[in-house]
Amino acid sequence: MLSYGLRNITHAKYQTDDFSNKSSFVKNKSITQADNFSVEEIKDLYTFMYEVDKKLKTGLIDQDMALVRTIERITAS
Repeated sequence: MLSYGLRNITHAKYQTDDFSNKSSFVKNKSITQADNFSVEEIKDLYTFMYEVDKKLKTGLIDQDMALVRTIERITAS
């Protein structure tokens, strides 16, 4: 769900073609949320989420800890 939300925020920020196919509810929420993030912050979040995903799949981080760290990182942005 976190990656889905980040993807929607990215689509809203860049006004992609895929974004125009979303429901008006998703568009409105995503645009509002996108205003809270700079392009650089979105790129950093993608990098962070990639690293967390890699650590989860290789067993370097616990699933519960990964979720907590990811939420903390998103809310701190």
